[in-house]
Amino acid sequence: LSQGTQPASLTLGDAARLAAAQSAPAVAARLRTEAAIARVTQKRADLFPTFSTSALESGHTINSATFGFDFPAAPGEKPLLDPDGQIIGPVKTLDLRAHIVVPAVDFAARQRVNGARTEVRASEAAARSAADQAAATAALAWLRAAGADALITARMADSTLADSLLVIGN
Repeated sequence: LSQGTQPASLTLGDAARLAAAQSAPAVAARLRTEAAIARVTQKRADLFPTFSTSALESGHTINSATFGFDFPAAPGEKPLLDPDGQIIGPVKTLDLRAHIVVPAVDFAARQRVNGARTEVRASEAAARSAADQAAATAALAWLRAAGADALITARMADSTLADSLLVIGN
């Protein structure tokens, strides 16, 4: 302790509350509970519709001979396409697609969500247990420290009494 500072007074209740809130096992158990809650959200996502999109842009040429048919032309007019085939293009295309999947009834997904919720309850119980155990350990340490302090005070009183008796006896 630096000069002028007094040690902080810690009650039994304060020691238990601090240990329950800040001990490593209690904090770790709370973090595990938060992770379990996040897993419930992940599992619930399986119950909602999924939506995806894709886009494909391309450019290519086409030989009209590969069509397999001719465009008839009026007598005396030039045909629309060369009957021996001609290269058309480049033709640019844009293919946009959307895909949505809506689960009708997915019993397995519902079971996974229920299982994740059960894990949350178990994790919360474990967190409470870890906090209670930390509080009990802190309370026991506090009681031992208080007992040691009382023993020192009693020994000092015994020593003072013995010194007083020596002075009286001489």
